[in-house]
Formats: sequence, structure tokens, C-alpha cells
Amino acid sequence: MEFVNTFLSLIFSNMSTYIIILLLVFLVYGLILKKHIYSLFDPFTIMIFSNVISTSVVIFMKYFNLCSNYQFAGYVLTESALLFGLITFKPIKLGVSETIEIEFKLIEKYFDENFYKMFFIIISFSFIILYIIFYYKYGIPLFQRGSRLDNIKNAGYVSSLSTGIKIFITIMIIRNISRFKLETMRFNLFNIMMAIVLVLTIFLSGSRSSIIGIIQFATLYFIFSSKKSFNLSTWRRINKVLLILAVVAVVTAMVLTTVRINIDYAGQVDKPSLLRYVTIRIISFGDVYIYNYLPHVKYAGGTVANGLLLIFSPIILIIKSFLGIFGLHIINNFPQPIGLTMYQVVNKTLVIGGPNSRHNVFGIFYFGMFGGVVLSYIIGLTISLCRNHLFRKLKYTYSNLLLYTTLSYITINMISDISLAMAYLKYAFLVAIIFGTVTYLVLRIIEVVKKGVNSSVH
Repeated sequence: MEFVNTFLSLIFSNMSTYIIILLLVFLVYGLILKKHIYSLFDPFTIMIFSNVISTSVVIFMKYFNLCSNYQFAGYVLTESALLFGLITFKPIKLGVSETIEIEFKLIEKYFDENFYKMFFIIISFSFIILYIIFYYKYGIPLFQRGSRLDNIKNAGYVSSLSTGIKIFITIMIIRNISRFKLETMRFNLFNIMMAIVLVLTIFLSGSRSSIIGIIQFATLYFIFSSKKSFNLSTWRRINKVLLILAVVAVVTAMVLTTVRINIDYAGQVDKPSLLRYVTIRIISFGDVYIYNYLPHVKYAGGTVANGLLLIFSPIILIIKSFLGIFGLHIINNFPQPIGLTMYQVVNKTLVIGGPNSRHNVFGIFYFGMFGGVVLSYIIGLTISLCRNHLFRKLKYTYSNLLLYTTLSYITINMISDISLAMAYLKYAFLVAIIFGTVTYLVLRIIEVVKKGVNSSVH
């Protein structure tokens, strides 16, 4: 941690140099990706901002000879591959779609308005119950000192299911609010209650990124909804509303940050100011490179097998759980993410924390230079496929709305941590399968009961 603090001090003492590098990098990324940014509040915009910060950190390190030529070349090659992947599919035009569109008829046969509302009600009550269990067993994260990841890890499927439900429930609340005038008063009141519950759980989690996430989900929702109807003046009004919400989100994030500072630095004389703390947090988008380029520090476990296990561990765990029912057991130990390893090795601690394993570091560490470049391109290609190609091909339906918004949001996170993004995909998949099945069964039971009542009356 001493080297990290020394590096941050170096940036603060050479802030003008860092700002010049930052502006130049921002210009380059802007020229390459400007047509692929559909809104200021697009999650793609936030992720590219983090890439700009990370690239600025690496260039700053190279400027002061804090990384080798090999490390710098590896970063440039992998980042270039990512950018090339991101622009593989041409950008979309809001309100315009291809003549051939995909519709999953088997899903749409059951995913009507009744199914949608019942699914929303079931996952809403499940969401409340899961968070009550979490708070009762592990406490409220906002008021806990240090890393909150230990409790999240210990919570197991309580945490996994609540995370998956949060993805769906956020999208569905946004849709319900946009249809406020078309719904019954009872359903609108229930939706407002769940919106309050969602915001409250995010606030108590202490997660600043989750607050911004609501705005990002809303943006993706309106982007896909433009397939149904699009008007430029309406889109501008939507962005004004999103701007207001973003300001509220930023203010809330600052309040949460102030609370975290007071908790984490309670009784300490070197408590940082809010401005300095936020600046450090922004620069920390590139903190994994600071750990990765440390001189004379070697990290173990950089094998192709470990890299593949980390990427596909969510899928393997689902298969493992299924096979466990029949007494079959596969792969008991999974490698921990390289970001966590770096944090624990450098700081000589067992605390769960540390930087995200960004695509550059993850790819080269586990697959070498060539493999890292290929992985970065695949990640960029996957994001472009979900954001652009799927938009053109998917017909506007309830299920496709959830599919597009979920995949677009999650795949973007592959840039910062591919194994975490894959875990999110697993959570979303489990929620869709488990609660989709429960919803189907509940509706069938209601249908049978109604038929029984009607037949007894006649």
C-alpha cells in the first residue's frame, strides 16, 4: 500500500502533467468512439470514462519510468484490440431497426402482460425477504468499516439471488413508471413502494456505483424502447429528466462518500477531504496497473487453466450444483481473482478487497501477450454485438427488452472484470429460470382454481 500511496502523491504533485495526459487521452477515445455513445448516461460512457482514466494512469507511469516497455506495449496492444472490437458492429440509429427481427415465439407465448406483472410481484417480495435475511445475518453495509465484500461472499445465494433480482427489478420499475398512466392505481402504488425499497437498499449498501446504475438502466431502457416509437424532441426531454436524476444520484453518492469517510477514518487525524477522496477514487479506476507494475513483486497462479476457470466459474458452479444432487463432485477449488491476489500480497492481508482485474491485466496475466490481445478483442466484440447488432435484430417485446437491457449492461462490465460480469450473467440466468418457472406455476394454479370455481357455479 505504501507504493500506491507514493504513486498517488506523485500524481498530486504533478497534477498538471496528469491533466494534460488525461485530456489528450480523452480526445483520442472521443474521436474513435463518439458515434457509439448514444447518451451521456449510457453505461458505455461511464465505462469508457474509466478506460480514459486507466490509460492516463498507465501513460503517466510510463512517463515517470514506473513500468517497463513490455508492460506498456502490452497495455497499448490490448487496449487497441478492445477498441477495435467495440467498433466492429456499426453504431445504431435510434428509432431505426432492420426489416428482419428476432422474436422468441416460445417465450412470447407465455410472456404476456399477466405474466410480466406476476413475475414482477413475485421477485419484488422475494427481493424484500432476501434483503431482510441479509441485514439480519450480516448487518447493514453502509455502517460497517472496511471491506464489505466478506459479508457478500459469506451470504452465498442470498447475495447472488438478490443481485440477480435487482437487475430485473430495476428495469421493470423503470418500465412501469414510464407506463404510469396506463396502469391501475393499485399496481402504481405497489411499483412506487418497490422503487422506494430499491433506492433504500442501494443507499444502505453504501454502493455509489449502484446509484448511478439506475440511471444507466433507464438509459438502456429508453434506447431499446426507441424501436417502438421515437421522437427527437421526446428523446431530448428524456435526457433532461435523466440529467435531473443524475444530479440527484451524484449528490446522494457524495452523501454516501462522506458517511464512508467518517466511518473509515473515525478518530484519525489524516482524514481526507471529500474532494481529495473523490479524486483518489477516480484515479483508482487504474489502481490495478499500479499493483501490477510494482517492481520486484511476482504473483503466482497465472496459468491458462486458472484464467478459463475464472471466466467460466459461474457456469461451472451451476453444473456443479446440478451434479451434486446425484452425488457427483467436480472442481472443489477455484482460483481467486488476480486483483484480490495483488491486494493481499502487497498489503500482507487476508481481507477481501482490491482492484478489479481489468481486461488488460487479466488477459496478459493468464493467457500471455497474444492471448491477452485476443481476449480484449473478444470482449470488445461481445459488447458491440449486444449493444449494436442485437438492437437491430431483436423485435420490441417485453422479454427482448429485458434481454437487451440486461446483456448490454452486464457485458460492458467485462472491461473492468470479466469474471464478475460472468457472475452477474449467472445471477440473471438463475433468477430468470427460477422465478420464471415459479411465475408460470402460480399462473397455472390460479387458472385451474378459476376454472374450478366457475364450473362449481354453473
